[in-house]
Amino acid sequence: MSFSEIKGTAARDEEFARLQEQFRPLLEKQISLFAEPGADLDSLSDWRQEALIGLFKAMEHYDQESGIPFAAYAKVCISHRLISYRRHMEWMRMLRPLSEEEEDALPDDEAMAPESQAVAEAEEQWLWKRLEQVLTDFEVSCLRCHLEGYSYEESAVALRTESKAVDNALQRARRKLRKRLGAQPDFFRFDR
Repeated sequence: MSFSEIKGTAARDEEFARLQEQFRPLLEKQISLFAEPGADLDSLSDWRQEALIGLFKAMEHYDQESGIPFAAYAKVCISHRLISYRRHMEWMRMLRPLSEEEEDALPDDEAMAPESQAVAEAEEQWLWKRLEQVLTDFEVSCLRCHLEGYSYEESAVALRTESKAVDNALQRARRKLRKRLGAQPDFFRFDR
Protein backbone atom coordinates (compact mmCIF):
# COMPACT_ATOMS: atom_id res chain seq x y z
CA MET A 1 0.00 0.00 0.00
CA SER A 2 1.36 3.45 -0.87
CA PHE A 3 1.22 6.39 1.51
CA SER A 4 -1.39 8.15 -0.63
CA GLU A 5 -3.75 5.19 -0.10
CA ILE A 6 -3.75 5.62 3.70
CA LYS A 7 -7.19 6.89 4.66
CA GLY A 8 -8.06 8.79 7.80
CA THR A 9 -6.15 11.37 9.76
CA ALA A 10 -5.25 9.02 12.62
CA ALA A 11 -3.74 6.43 10.26
CA ARG A 12 -1.77 9.10 8.40
CA ASP A 13 -0.53 10.57 11.68
CA GLU A 14 0.58 7.12 12.86
CA GLU A 15 2.39 6.47 9.58
CA PHE A 16 4.07 9.89 9.70
CA ALA A 17 5.17 9.28 13.31
CA ARG A 18 6.67 5.94 12.21
CA LEU A 19 8.50 7.66 9.32
CA GLN A 20 9.82 10.37 11.64
CA GLU A 21 11.32 7.74 13.89
CA GLN A 22 12.69 5.68 11.00
CA PHE A 23 14.24 8.70 9.26
CA ARG A 24 15.44 10.58 12.36
CA PRO A 25 19.15 10.01 11.49
CA LEU A 26 18.59 11.28 7.93
CA LEU A 27 16.64 14.30 9.21
CA GLU A 28 19.40 15.21 11.68
CA LYS A 29 22.14 14.75 9.07
CA GLN A 30 20.33 16.98 6.57
CA ILE A 31 19.71 19.64 9.23
CA SER A 32 23.40 19.60 10.16
CA LEU A 33 24.31 20.17 6.49
CA PHE A 34 22.06 23.19 6.07
CA ALA A 35 21.65 24.91 9.45
CA GLU A 36 24.17 27.55 10.43
CA PRO A 37 26.96 26.26 12.69
CA GLY A 38 26.28 27.17 16.31
CA ALA A 39 22.55 27.72 15.70
CA ASP A 40 20.54 28.18 18.90
CA LEU A 41 17.80 25.78 19.99
CA ASP A 42 14.99 27.92 18.55
CA SER A 43 16.72 28.09 15.19
CA LEU A 44 17.38 24.34 15.17
CA SER A 45 13.73 23.77 16.03
CA ASP A 46 12.76 25.79 12.93
CA TRP A 47 15.15 23.75 10.78
CA ARG A 48 13.69 20.51 12.19
CA GLN A 49 10.20 21.70 11.40
CA GLU A 50 11.20 22.44 7.80
CA ALA A 51 12.86 19.02 7.49
CA LEU A 52 9.69 17.36 8.81
CA ILE A 53 7.63 19.27 6.26
CA GLY A 54 9.93 17.87 3.57
CA LEU A 55 9.42 14.35 4.92
CA PHE A 56 5.66 14.88 5.05
CA LYS A 57 5.64 16.14 1.45
CA ALA A 58 7.62 13.05 0.46
CA MET A 59 5.03 10.86 2.16
CA GLU A 60 2.19 12.73 0.46
CA HIS A 61 3.61 12.65 -3.06
CA TYR A 62 5.58 9.40 -3.22
CA ASP A 63 4.67 7.12 -6.10
CA GLN A 64 5.72 3.48 -5.60
CA GLU A 65 5.36 2.84 -9.31
CA SER A 66 8.20 5.28 -10.05
CA GLY A 67 10.70 2.60 -9.03
CA ILE A 68 12.60 5.10 -6.86
CA PRO A 69 13.19 3.93 -3.27
CA PHE A 70 11.25 6.00 -0.75
CA ALA A 71 14.42 6.78 1.24
CA ALA A 72 16.05 8.40 -1.79
CA TYR A 73 12.88 10.33 -2.62
CA ALA A 74 12.52 11.50 0.99
CA LYS A 75 16.13 12.67 1.10
CA VAL A 76 15.60 14.80 -2.01
CA CYS A 77 12.34 16.26 -0.67
CA ILE A 78 13.95 17.09 2.69
CA SER A 79 17.01 18.63 1.01
CA HIS A 80 14.87 20.77 -1.30
CA ARG A 81 12.78 21.99 1.61
CA LEU A 82 15.91 22.93 3.58
CA ILE A 83 17.45 24.66 0.55
CA SER A 84 14.28 26.72 0.15
CA TYR A 85 14.32 27.57 3.84
CA ARG A 86 17.97 28.63 3.69
CA ARG A 87 17.20 30.92 0.74
CA HIS A 88 14.27 32.37 2.64
CA MET A 89 16.48 33.04 5.67
CA GLU A 90 19.13 34.71 3.49
CA TRP A 91 16.51 37.00 1.99
CA MET A 92 15.12 37.80 5.43
CA ARG A 93 18.60 38.77 6.63
CA MET A 94 19.09 40.98 3.59
CA LEU A 95 15.71 42.63 4.04
CA ARG A 96 15.81 43.09 7.79
CA PRO A 97 15.24 46.64 9.00
CA LEU A 98 18.34 48.59 9.93
CA SER A 99 19.13 49.11 13.59
CA GLU A 100 19.19 52.69 14.88
CA GLU A 101 23.01 52.65 14.86
CA GLU A 102 23.10 51.44 11.24
CA GLU A 103 20.53 54.03 10.22
CA ASP A 104 22.45 56.82 11.97
CA ALA A 105 25.59 55.81 10.08
CA LEU A 106 23.86 56.33 6.72
CA PRO A 107 24.45 59.73 5.12
CA ASP A 108 21.42 62.01 4.98
CA ASP A 109 20.76 62.86 1.31
CA GLU A 110 19.47 66.33 2.17
CA ALA A 111 22.54 67.11 4.30
CA MET A 112 24.97 66.05 1.56
CA ALA A 113 26.86 68.78 -0.21
CA PRO A 114 25.75 69.25 -3.85
CA GLU A 115 29.08 67.97 -5.17
CA SER A 116 28.81 64.85 -2.95
CA GLN A 117 25.29 64.28 -4.22
CA ALA A 118 26.50 64.55 -7.81
CA VAL A 119 29.24 61.99 -7.13
CA ALA A 120 26.72 59.67 -5.46
CA GLU A 121 24.39 59.96 -8.47
CA ALA A 122 27.27 59.28 -10.87
CA GLU A 123 28.28 56.22 -8.84
CA GLU A 124 24.70 54.95 -8.89
CA GLN A 125 24.39 55.43 -12.66
CA TRP A 126 27.73 53.70 -13.17
CA LEU A 127 26.64 50.80 -10.94
CA TRP A 128 23.39 50.30 -12.88
CA LYS A 129 25.36 50.28 -16.15
CA ARG A 130 27.63 47.58 -14.71
CA LEU A 131 24.61 45.59 -13.57
CA GLU A 132 23.14 45.84 -17.07
CA GLN A 133 26.31 44.20 -18.41
CA VAL A 134 25.67 41.12 -16.25
CA LEU A 135 21.88 40.91 -15.97
CA THR A 136 19.04 40.79 -18.47
CA ASP A 137 16.73 43.79 -18.81
CA PHE A 138 14.01 41.90 -16.93
CA GLU A 139 16.38 40.99 -14.09
CA VAL A 140 17.50 44.62 -13.81
CA SER A 141 13.86 45.76 -13.71
CA CYS A 142 13.05 43.23 -10.99
CA LEU A 143 16.11 44.31 -9.01
CA ARG A 144 15.13 47.99 -9.29
CA CYS A 145 11.63 47.19 -8.01
CA HIS A 146 13.05 45.10 -5.20
CA LEU A 147 15.49 47.80 -4.12
CA GLU A 148 12.70 50.37 -4.18
CA GLY A 149 10.84 48.25 -1.65
CA TYR A 150 8.19 46.66 -3.84
CA SER A 151 6.92 43.21 -2.86
CA TYR A 152 7.07 40.41 -5.42
CA GLU A 153 3.35 40.91 -6.08
CA GLU A 154 3.72 44.70 -6.53
CA SER A 155 6.72 44.16 -8.79
CA ALA A 156 4.75 41.63 -10.83
CA VAL A 157 1.93 44.14 -11.35
CA ALA A 158 4.37 46.90 -12.30
CA LEU A 159 6.23 44.64 -14.73
CA ARG A 160 3.08 42.91 -16.04
CA THR A 161 4.21 39.43 -15.08
CA GLU A 162 3.72 36.82 -12.36
CA SER A 163 5.22 37.13 -8.87
CA LYS A 164 7.00 33.78 -9.37
CA ALA A 165 8.72 35.22 -12.45
CA VAL A 166 9.96 38.11 -10.29
CA ASP A 167 11.21 35.70 -7.64
CA ASN A 168 12.99 33.57 -10.25
CA ALA A 169 14.57 36.64 -11.88
CA LEU A 170 15.91 37.87 -8.52
CA GLN A 171 17.35 34.43 -7.76
CA ARG A 172 19.06 34.34 -11.18
CA ALA A 173 20.38 37.85 -10.62
CA ARG A 174 21.89 36.89 -7.26
CA ARG A 175 23.57 33.81 -8.81
CA LYS A 176 24.97 35.83 -11.73
CA LEU A 177 26.26 38.60 -9.46
CA ARG A 178 27.90 36.12 -7.07
CA LYS A 179 29.54 34.38 -10.02
CA ARG A 180 30.78 37.67 -11.50
CA LEU A 181 32.14 38.85 -8.15
CA GLY A 182 33.85 35.50 -7.66
CA ALA A 183 35.54 35.79 -11.06
CA GLN A 184 36.16 39.55 -10.95
CA PRO A 185 36.13 40.89 -7.36
CA ASP A 186 36.74 44.48 -8.58
CA PHE A 187 33.99 44.42 -11.22
CA PHE A 188 31.75 46.74 -9.17
CA ARG A 189 34.55 48.94 -7.85
CA PHE A 190 33.92 52.55 -8.77
CA ASP A 191 37.14 54.41 -9.61
CA ARG A 192 36.77 58.16 -9.56
